[in-house]
Amino acid sequence: DALPILSIDGLWAVDNVNGIVRSLALSRDDKTLYLGGDFTSISDGKAGSPHTRNHIAALEANESNEWNVVTYDEPTDPKVAPNIFTGESVNSLELSSDDQMLWVGGNFTDVTVGEVARNHVARFNLDEATPNNLTEWNPDISTGNAVYAVGRNSDDSLMVVGGDFTRLGTAPNDTDRKHLAVFDTARPTVTNHVVGGFYNTSPLDVILSCGHNSTAGPCSIFYTIGGSDEPTQLDTEYLYIQPPPAPPEPPPPPRVTSITDDTDDTEVKFFAKDAHGTVSEINSASYGIDIDYPTTAVQPNVILKDILHGDTYKEISNTGIVIALACEDSGGANCDNTYFTTDGSAPHNEDGTPSSDAQLYTLPLTPKQLLPLDSYTLEDLVGDEQDIFREMTLADIVNSVEQAAIRIDLDAFTLADIPDIAVARNSIDLARVLEHVDLAAIQIDSIAGNILSNVIAPADIPDGAETFADIGADNLDLTQITLGSISRTAYSLADIPASLAPPPTYITASQVPLIQVALDRSENHIVLEAVRRKTIMLDQIPAEFIPRTRLYGFIELRYFSIDRAGNSEALTPPGVGVKSEIYYIDIGAPETNATPNTNDNVFTSEIHVVLECYDYGDTPSGFSDLPTGVTTAATGSGCREDSTYYTIGGGLPTPSEVGTGGATRVYTGPIAISSASVLRFLSIDELGNEEISGFEVYAFTFSSVGQSGVGASGLMVWLFALLGLLLRWRSARTRLH
Repeated sequence: DALPILSIDGLWAVDNVNGIVRSLALSRDDKTLYLGGDFTSISDGKAGSPHTRNHIAALEANESNEWNVVTYDEPTDPKVAPNIFTGESVNSLELSSDDQMLWVGGNFTDVTVGEVARNHVARFNLDEATPNNLTEWNPDISTGNAVYAVGRNSDDSLMVVGGDFTRLGTAPNDTDRKHLAVFDTARPTVTNHVVGGFYNTSPLDVILSCGHNSTAGPCSIFYTIGGSDEPTQLDTEYLYIQPPPAPPEPPPPPRVTSITDDTDDTEVKFFAKDAHGTVSEINSASYGIDIDYPTTAVQPNVILKDILHGDTYKEISNTGIVIALACEDSGGANCDNTYFTTDGSAPHNEDGTPSSDAQLYTLPLTPKQLLPLDSYTLEDLVGDEQDIFREMTLADIVNSVEQAAIRIDLDAFTLADIPDIAVARNSIDLARVLEHVDLAAIQIDSIAGNILSNVIAPADIPDGAETFADIGADNLDLTQITLGSISRTAYSLADIPASLAPPPTYITASQVPLIQVALDRSENHIVLEAVRRKTIMLDQIPAEFIPRTRLYGFIELRYFSIDRAGNSEALTPPGVGVKSEIYYIDIGAPETNATPNTNDNVFTSEIHVVLECYDYGDTPSGFSDLPTGVTTAATGSGCREDSTYYTIGGGLPTPSEVGTGGATRVYTGPIAISSASVLRFLSIDELGNEEISGFEVYAFTFSSVGQSGVGASGLMVWLFALLGLLLRWRSARTRLH
């Protein structure tokens, strides 16, 4: 049976082509169909039909997907299809990869309205209107009858032509090509030397240059500024002609200078065309001119206090306060980056760029970030501030082998200079410390079989061998055995420098105090002396070890912004550019002491405990450099009146539960204690910094009878003493928050 004819009468209006159709080419969007053949007219039932179309025509789909013959409103219609006037037929059509170019092959000698000579093959730029749609590409297949096939590669750089011909061109430049020829049709490219974006220069010079096949003659660039239309050869020609190579380089091309400061957002569209009429893709870049400077303002998340200094300096504590730096830019480019310093140094260079001391603002600043802790190192600590070293371990200053190599002189001490428990013998393989191991002291039969088999296959052990030295290091895989698997007589930790087994991988850093204290209370500073204190900033150590005197002080926050056009707020007039704010900051909690304290004492009668709050109100800040205008060094904010709280019985004091019937009480005077008890307490300073609760564990002898009439047994004495030691151990490393 014959295949049925698909009925598409409602969509296909083309009902009469008066000659043979020999080739079709469909656009990528399926909206335009080009026809080539022997016909001279085509009908679609619309006004003006039939339409004269000599050997080539275009159909287009309208919004309802109805196909109609393209009618032209010359010279502006961008879909002009050429008329072939002199010849018999069009045999082959090929669209470029972007549908911009159309190659035509057939039996003809002249094309377009002006009857321009083109022998059997031509190329049209479909983005141009007549007469510019016919390109200068002209292989001139004049010795032959017809071209029957044209085809391109994927990037349009090669065109293959097949047909009935034997030569190309005209004498004396003709060339033998029998029936098949390949042409270089590489498209030119346009390089935009000024990337799109906002600029603070007016007028803006946009520099374009053309790159193309040198055999294709000179190159021209066409462009439009603003508007939505695509550029054509009817638009402004960019006055650039590719210069020949000349040392040291070709002269710079001219500039487009039409983008001025009254243009907020301008799109420049451009393409290149070589002498063969080959055109590049249409490229574009958008530009804006912004000569306005951005402005930056501080925005705390709460209303800052002025308890201590009135309106002179705002006060910041460790109570959830953060400071945002908000940038605004009215010029259109929008803000790019904001920079700041907190140590009083200038955050900018003379040209408005950020200085080496400036920090990039990313998130609202915490009180700790506002303190210039990153401007001081462990080397800067003086006097009592150095007491922190008595509580710190290597784990507080290094967390990787790479960091240890930078922050510690690992050749300054050996593994014997640290507590034996800290040496991770089971992690240190013999290959790492081979020069300090006596292989002759390692008996083969002393090594566990499963370990020995990884070091050497049993069959490879020489007859009569008793020690590793009898086998030889070259025959052993010493990465498979550690110091923990061999006799300690085979090595001495005193011979192994820490650089061969650095923390924290081979030394348990948390087990190595910076200052080691012996049972006789003597101190060993060898590890501390190996620490390169100048390399460790205060903000790089745990907060609980930052000296209390470095947790308060006057600071000057200086800041500015740069927008995406490069306008730097720092270059605006004095008083408008770089801004600054002076704050008093105190993020350290007060300290509460109980008297009498236990100090391993066991009491025999009722005691009266006094709680005393101290908040460094008489101790100058460790930051000795004062901001401009500040004449008096800062001290701690001081303890808030009636803000010491306590519980008896072990529960944590909670200030908010005072007056609600809870266990927390406000300290008003000495606390009477006559039986075994755990006293917990904390204080709050003037700015609201709250202390982590301290404690004392009070124990009494059996014979002691307090106001309650109940004493404590000997067992209870020791239980409470043990509880006290446990609580002190757990809280030793959390004294600050």
